[in-house]
Amino acid sequence: MAKSEVFVEQMIKKGSERSDMIRRIYLLVGGALILLLVVMLGYNAVILAGPVVLVMVALMVWILWRRVAQEYEYVYTEGNIDIDVVYSRTSRKHLFTLDLRKAVLIAPWGSPEAEKVLPGYKFDKTIYAIHDKPGENTYLVICEYLSRQTLVYFEPDSRILNHLKNYSPRNSVIRQEDLEKEVPNYWEELNKKKTNGSEEEVL
Repeated sequence: MAKSEVFVEQMIKKGSERSDMIRRIYLLVGGALILLLVVMLGYNAVILAGPVVLVMVALMVWILWRRVAQEYEYVYTEGNIDIDVVYSRTSRKHLFTLDLRKAVLIAPWGSPEAEKVLPGYKFDKTIYAIHDKPGENTYLVICEYLSRQTLVYFEPDSRILNHLKNYSPRNSVIRQEDLEKEVPNYWEELNKKKTNGSEEEVL
């Protein structure tokens, strides 16, 4: 009987519900200011450019509005990690694929191992796939991706960390306490926040 392939999925919310709301307010205010500027230019400007500007502003606001709410999706399969960014749960963009065999180092952000290796690299690309700023839950990956020296910040839970340690122990530095952390139910927590009307951050 063939061995079933390992598949682990994790979602990370970028920012808080409050920060999403603030960005949406900025979008609406910015769109309104552009329309107000056209009106202030006079009657002829409104007649000639008004409809075009209105359509352009509406399209711009719609496109940016859909990109305000972002989540990062990590998918671990046997020896590989894929990271996508998901916009408003309607569209996505692939950011990164890691073959663990090609990783130089996977280690906690700020750890002695990371601080020792980082100065020796000049990165062509840096990917932040984390909730907010790097912190105690953040791990970094140093690798070559698409022929470019790449640094990735991400926040894997204990399920993914255990697979990283087991599959690639030589280039993975994993804290023991992180391997034992309880895995939160992302969707359950997110729905609970919305139901309670809370603006607390979902990690």
